[in-house]
Amino acid sequence: AVKNHIIVGALREHDNFDESSYRTVARDELLLLAAQNEEDAARVAQERRELASRRWSQGFTEDERLDIGRLGRRRRA
Repeated sequence: AVKNHIIVGALREHDNFDESSYRTVARDELLLLAAQNEEDAARVAQERRELASRRWSQGFTEDERLDIGRLGRRRRA
């Protein structure tokens, strides 16, 4: 989004590079990304809790067993 903002500003608007303008765009995009990551972390944690709370049984698929570990790693990341 920041790169597109710079390109559009330079080509369409014929603007010179304005660091303060791009700093604002970059900050806004990073805040948006951080909010999305927080939402993803909460969703992954909930999915892991739901999956881990199931009783271990022969009915668990191999994918479900692997998902528990993957979701835990994803939550930590």
